[in-house]
Amino acid sequence: MANRSRLLGFAFAIVALLYCSGVASQGLTYVAQTSWPWRSSNFTDIYTREPFIKGDAGFTRAIKYNATTYMWLTQEWVGVVRDASPNNVEALTQILDYNFDTNGVLQSPRIFTGVDVDNTTGNAYFCTSGNSDVWRYNFNTGALAKIFDRSPRIAWRTLLFEPQQKYLWLIAETAVAWIDTNAVDAVLSPVQPPADPNVAVTTSDSYSIVQSISQIDMRCITRDYKARSGKLTPFVYIGANAAVVRTEIQNTGFRSAGFRRQDFETRNIGAGTYNVIGLNPTLDVLYLGSSLGLGIEVGLDNFNLKRLFFAPDDEFLSLIIDRDVSFWGTRESSIYRVNADTFSVFASTTVPRGLLRSVVDDGRNLHFASATAGVTGREFYTFAVRKTNCSSYSCDACFTTDTNYCGVCKTTGLCTLQSDCVDNSWLREGLCPASFTVRPVSASVEGNTEVTITGAFFEPSGHQCVFNYDLPGNEDASQRLISVSPNLERSTTTTLVCTVPRYPTTVLPSDTRSIQVGVTWTSNNITRAWGGYLGFTYYSCASLGCSQCFSPQFGDCGWCLGTGSCSTQQLCSGTDQFTTAGCPAIQSITPNYGSVSGGETVVVKVSELLTTGNYECQFGNVKVTATKSGNDTLSCVTPAFSSMETVRSVSVSIYLNTGSGYVLHTPSNGTFDYYNCTVFSRCDLCVNPRAPKCRWCSSSLTCGESSDTGFCPVADITTSCPVINLLRPNSDFVPTAPTLYQPTQITLVGANFQTLPNMQCVFKRPNGAATITGATIPALSNDVVCSTPNTVVTEEYSVYIAGGNPIVQQTSAVPFLFYDCTGTSCADCVEPRKKVCRWCPYLDTNNPLAPNQQFCFIGNSGRNCSTRTGEPSGGEVRYYASCPVLTAVTPDGDSIQGSSTITLSGDLSFEINANITYECEFTLTNGSRLRSEAIVDTVTRTAQCSARASGYVQTARVRLLRNGVGFTNYLPFRYYDCAALIGCSSCLNPSVYPACTWCATTCTSKASCAQTKRVNSNCPRILRALPEVADVGGGDPIILEGGPFVASDASSIYECIWNNVLRIEGQFLDSTRVSCTSPRQSVSNATLSLNFAGVSYAPESVNVEFFSCSPVPGDFCPDACTAQKHCGWCLTTSSCGSQAKCPSLWLDKCIRPVFNQNHANLEGNETVVTFLEDNLLQTVVDGSTYVNVLEEDLRCYFGSGTAGVDVSIVRDTVADSSNITCMAPPSATEDQVEFRILYRDKKLFDDTATRFSYVNCRAVSRCEECVIKDYCGWCGDSNSCTTRRFCPLGNFTQGAGNCPDILEIRPLNGDVNGGTEVTISGQFFIANENLQLYWDGTPLAKTTWRVVNSQTIRATTPSSVKADIAIPIELKFDTPGGNSTRYAIRPGQFTYFDPRAATIRTAVGATAGVVGAILIAVVVFFWYKRRFSGGMIVIVKEPDYVLVAYGSDLEQKYRLPDDNYIKLETALMRPDFGLQMGISSVCPSTEQDALAKSLVHIAYSHNDPTFVIDMINEAVRAEVASCIQENTIFRGNSIASKMFKFYSRMVGIRYLWRFIARVIAEIETLGRKELNEKLRAEKDAASGKKSKEASLLDISMELDEAKMAKGDTDVDLDTNILQLKLTCQKLFSVIVKNSLKDFPTEFRQIFVNIDSCVMGKFQSNDATYKAIGGFFFLRFVCPAITAPHVYGLLDTPPNTLTQRQLVLISKVLQSLANMALPGKKEKYMTLLLDFIESGIPKMGKFYDEIRKHTAFVEGAEYEYTDIGMPPVVKNNALGTTWNFIFLNQDKTLQSFSQVGVDKTIQRELQDGLEEMIYTYKSAPKKFVAKKTKKGKSAPAAAIPE
Repeated sequence: MANRSRLLGFAFAIVALLYCSGVASQGLTYVAQTSWPWRSSNFTDIYTREPFIKGDAGFTRAIKYNATTYMWLTQEWVGVVRDASPNNVEALTQILDYNFDTNGVLQSPRIFTGVDVDNTTGNAYFCTSGNSDVWRYNFNTGALAKIFDRSPRIAWRTLLFEPQQKYLWLIAETAVAWIDTNAVDAVLSPVQPPADPNVAVTTSDSYSIVQSISQIDMRCITRDYKARSGKLTPFVYIGANAAVVRTEIQNTGFRSAGFRRQDFETRNIGAGTYNVIGLNPTLDVLYLGSSLGLGIEVGLDNFNLKRLFFAPDDEFLSLIIDRDVSFWGTRESSIYRVNADTFSVFASTTVPRGLLRSVVDDGRNLHFASATAGVTGREFYTFAVRKTNCSSYSCDACFTTDTNYCGVCKTTGLCTLQSDCVDNSWLREGLCPASFTVRPVSASVEGNTEVTITGAFFEPSGHQCVFNYDLPGNEDASQRLISVSPNLERSTTTTLVCTVPRYPTTVLPSDTRSIQVGVTWTSNNITRAWGGYLGFTYYSCASLGCSQCFSPQFGDCGWCLGTGSCSTQQLCSGTDQFTTAGCPAIQSITPNYGSVSGGETVVVKVSELLTTGNYECQFGNVKVTATKSGNDTLSCVTPAFSSMETVRSVSVSIYLNTGSGYVLHTPSNGTFDYYNCTVFSRCDLCVNPRAPKCRWCSSSLTCGESSDTGFCPVADITTSCPVINLLRPNSDFVPTAPTLYQPTQITLVGANFQTLPNMQCVFKRPNGAATITGATIPALSNDVVCSTPNTVVTEEYSVYIAGGNPIVQQTSAVPFLFYDCTGTSCADCVEPRKKVCRWCPYLDTNNPLAPNQQFCFIGNSGRNCSTRTGEPSGGEVRYYASCPVLTAVTPDGDSIQGSSTITLSGDLSFEINANITYECEFTLTNGSRLRSEAIVDTVTRTAQCSARASGYVQTARVRLLRNGVGFTNYLPFRYYDCAALIGCSSCLNPSVYPACTWCATTCTSKASCAQTKRVNSNCPRILRALPEVADVGGGDPIILEGGPFVASDASSIYECIWNNVLRIEGQFLDSTRVSCTSPRQSVSNATLSLNFAGVSYAPESVNVEFFSCSPVPGDFCPDACTAQKHCGWCLTTSSCGSQAKCPSLWLDKCIRPVFNQNHANLEGNETVVTFLEDNLLQTVVDGSTYVNVLEEDLRCYFGSGTAGVDVSIVRDTVADSSNITCMAPPSATEDQVEFRILYRDKKLFDDTATRFSYVNCRAVSRCEECVIKDYCGWCGDSNSCTTRRFCPLGNFTQGAGNCPDILEIRPLNGDVNGGTEVTISGQFFIANENLQLYWDGTPLAKTTWRVVNSQTIRATTPSSVKADIAIPIELKFDTPGGNSTRYAIRPGQFTYFDPRAATIRTAVGATAGVVGAILIAVVVFFWYKRRFSGGMIVIVKEPDYVLVAYGSDLEQKYRLPDDNYIKLETALMRPDFGLQMGISSVCPSTEQDALAKSLVHIAYSHNDPTFVIDMINEAVRAEVASCIQENTIFRGNSIASKMFKFYSRMVGIRYLWRFIARVIAEIETLGRKELNEKLRAEKDAASGKKSKEASLLDISMELDEAKMAKGDTDVDLDTNILQLKLTCQKLFSVIVKNSLKDFPTEFRQIFVNIDSCVMGKFQSNDATYKAIGGFFFLRFVCPAITAPHVYGLLDTPPNTLTQRQLVLISKVLQSLANMALPGKKEKYMTLLLDFIESGIPKMGKFYDEIRKHTAFVEGAEYEYTDIGMPPVVKNNALGTTWNFIFLNQDKTLQSFSQVGVDKTIQRELQDGLEEMIYTYKSAPKKFVAKKTKKGKSAPAAAIPE
């Protein structure tokens, strides 16, 4: 049997392994990880072996009592070790041993097998397998006693002490027993160990045993506690053969009757016999060790197999659980460490020998003991095994590898156990200390510069910035290391701010010095360096010139104006003015020219000047005093200067005179031009704006200074100089034989020539030779005429006018060309001034001097330019009067490799002929000529060719050739070397290097780079990483976005560089994305850059934040998971982790569902909508695709346990993944079942509190029973009991007393002839065609009665023959099938009387007659009094609440679309109220009333009173959040207060009518009476009658004398004040004293929110009082008092007198509500100061009572006001709301980002609104009623406008 079980178990193990290899591979890792220090080559570091030598006593069990007390059980003896080391043999005391005879034979064979301890009493219990003995030993007293001995003997396998009930559980192979230790301890007294251990001790009968629970070979036992009924209940779990047995420990039923077999639950789980069992309470799982070597994790909820690991060919014998780690000992001497989070083997080792049956934990080490003898057969060992070796880990590994035990000790910086870190500075997670950057990277040798070292630090305190000068070149440093404390106020855990010390030398160096900067951490006098050193540079500002001084690399330097040198701010004194703006420079000199005679005042603008200082201007070498004329200007007077030059520029600089010397202030100088009038030889040079002092003398032809009055007669001084503007002609042809040249007359067109004496024309050659010809001025002309010289050469001459004696040049020169037609190129030939030359483009083969050349000829010479050999035939004569001109080459250069296509353009005319060819000719600097074929385009007049390779960088020339000869002029063409360009930005410069491309990582020509490797436009960049976070476990895909990225191949791959060290191959996705894989990394920020083909690809790097998600147990999303940064719940794996590691739906926020209903009728088929907080569309890491939650992925589950029913989703959830719709299935019985939604069989949310109720409402026929049944209600539309869902028109009532009922009939009697108008009052009347009013059992005609509202029916009585008999009036529900059922639960009564039947009664007795007479007299008296004295009767009539609440909205206003704006209504029912808050925020004040009313009506229409309350509360929260001052809260026309105004009319009118309607009616009646009296008095006065006497009923409350009746001398102001006080007191008392118990629930819940919000922000009772008063009085009570007809308190508007009285009452109440005395604006109100002052404390008490009464309890049942809502009201509200949204689309779409909702909700709202706009397309159309023929509106169908 056993073998069979083992075979079956082994088979199961194989199946389990195959299963887990596919779905739980992490649980099968049984090879030790290399990072774990248990390695076979290093056993001595893992354990210590200590022998216990005593007979053949192999160890069986062990237990720990406290840190220094342990008990060992062996096969032969029991011993106690009282020492911190449980394996200390010297501290061992054997407390119980077997008896041996003299031959060593065991007399009482038994093996000690189980032990447990009661820590509260110190009792240890152990049992044996050789007999039934159970012993007790007390660790504190040393007392030993046998507490159980039984025959026949039972071989106990082990035992368990349960501390709550104090039961001792014992198990044998097939039996379970228990002992009540309470009873045992009462019987036994502590005794010393008996002399004969075999002597049985009599025990109590507190013992129970069940034989043969099942044949399952029980081996091990453990316990667990579950919460039940508010207390912890213990459970016992027993490991057996291929099964786990569980039973609950109870207080009853065990002591006398013993166990019952049904008390035990057996769950079959295969895989051999379970030798060991343990509990992990954190994960709520059991660990089982199998005889087949399987370690199994089993869930306690349903015993499902979760995970397992495998020890091949071995058997588990011992198990101990420590934190979230379990240690397992085996038959083959192996020890396994298994981590709970993955249930995989973290490490394993093998000790030399022994079955490891026992293990004990001393806190640091585990002591496994051998059950197998050693070499001698009598040596049994214990092995002290370390739980971990933290010291082997680096800091980063410490935070990620063995987090169960290891952490970093800040004191030492080492990875240690927590117990090894002595000063509570032990960290289990965080960033390892490291220095990443230092900024700035340099400082002045003077020091005192702040640097920021960025990195990761435990905390600022304890750290030091260390400056290390121990580097070559710093031998002069007197100190090697200098430590500086950081600025703690400005330092953080990621930045340390320190001040750089002065360079440690006496004389500061004048050059740069390189040092290193690092960080140390000191704690408990131990100092450690973190993160290595960073480079840092010292520099000397004093050694820098001005241009270097402002270089960014010398950040501490600036210019010291006082010393004129580069310095630091600390060395530049305050008066010297330190600047970092730049070098002081002369920005301008005005004017910047002057005469050599000096005396010019110039203004010099300087970029930097001292506030005070003695400045001098230096012109050349001459200094003059400068006067400061502005903040940045100096004024100087120029000195005289000796110069015979016409103009001489001298440098100008500014010096600072310090008194002891001069300091050059402006290293950058300006210039000043001196001019000398006397050396100007021409008038145009003399009369010059830049020489304003010069004057020209026309008689002497000399220039002088204006101050020299004797150099020229005044009349001869002129400012008009002769000038030549042009020559006509400007060229002349020279024949081939110069002797044949004939002079040509030319005209010099100009002005002012008449003043020149001895005027001549001068023709001057370039070599200086000049020829003079006579010049004349023709009559009536201002121009000069002269002739060309007789002898000329073909070159360009200069022509000017000279005069005087001797003659001197008097004008500027103009060019004149002498030419011939011998040019060798077209450009030379047909130059514009060569008027007679023409260019022949054909070859002149007949020219002996230049055969095969094109030629230039004289156009009128008769020489032909005809076709020659090789040219087009036909004898055409072709020549050019203007040349083909090449104006542009695009591009203007190419790489030295050539091959780029270039385009030549300009004024080009091409002939296309087979005999004509065009070429591009490139002439290099060495004279080489390279040609390539040109393709010409006659339309665009361009030519294209390929550039030829040059081989090296140079500037060449290019032109077009035609048939091998020059066709155009040359243009420059450059060659450049792409490979010499450094960096992508230099390479990709198309305007400069168009032929270059960035070829992945280098610059090359486009021709030499493969197309796939080209980066032609923008340089590669890394813009961002998606996502920017990664899991510390590595393996996450990280997408680098940017580009352009080139395609990779086998020889060129991408490498993702992590932290500039670790390289991982990346994958090319497309031109904008490369995929990287994250490595294993500690929790920190890591840098990520990119290499390609081993070279850096992009200059940027991005940061990726590495995070860790702590495992959280459970089968649904727990908040503890999503509360962790970047962590979420993966539904398919039911685990907490990163999004990247989730194969499907991942939740970054646990779903908190809201259900539209949690119940259904038995028939089912009801829609259950689950509203989710967030849309389930999930963006995947690449940012472009989505995980669609499809219908097939979701299931709704209704039921309990295995009896549930799976229901698929009703509709596609992708369209709207923020809600899920299911159809409830039918149920046979009324019951409460589980309801959950499964995504791929995983729970979508926590459903522990989710229950769904089935109710059988339709089985209830009476309304009274229906309305008190859970979830049921009475539907008036069908007159039946049902759920709300099946009462679509909303006439649905719930709760006791809420049935249709007739409450009152007025009048109660009427004429038998009928016609009496009767008002039937009641509740829940509806306008329904099936509703029928029965009068004395007969239905009334529909035309004689009607339903006015839900509380009123008006009817006209029919005739009747039953007089003086009360007849029944019933309201019934008649169906078309003829069935009639009651509607109102009670009938009313009406009595007819017959006025014709007079009854004459004779008075009986004289006494009766007298009494009758008196009664008649009294009646007559009062009739007379009323008729002639105007007696007062006050009538109070209850209003039509529906009419008051909705008013004009009861008439249809809009024509709605077919779906009645269902999309809009759905959006307005969102629990976040995002749409309401959005449109409210953009609504102008003029439209707020209409919008607020519509939103309230829509929210109220859904029969959920809490929804509209929540909406108003959300508006209140928003207003409070935006309110700055508490005294203005709710005083403005905000949307919140307007919502309350309209809502209060719906739910508060009944309350208001009950308490103040009578007072208002009395005031109105009295006011009307007083007005009538005044009118009567006025008539009497007019007729001469006396006015009536004063009456107590004649009242007035007017206090404002300006408004009192003129001429009314009887006005008594004191009486008015008293009357007003009495009236206000009456109203005030009613409100603050009597109405609290009837305060509307809706108000109370709104005021709960107001109290919470206001107190939370302002922490002020006064603010809360003002807020509640602003709502209750300002928006509700006072408006009702001043406009009582609007609120249904009066039928008509009050008369003028009453209206004024009501206004005064309202003013008083408002002052009381504000808890403030009247102001100076209305002085008459001060007459009531005493009344208001006395009332303010009462008002405060009222507010306190409101707050007390508003202690709203979540979940409790409250009564709400329900006046119903006709459908037309809701339709009007939807139309008004959509009209506003449609007309304000853009504002509404933008509003969602302004109301504080998160981005996900914003996106959902915007998407929903855009869908509505697309669906409805226009604003709603207004409703227009049809007109009858007489022009009256008829109630017909809607007619669109």
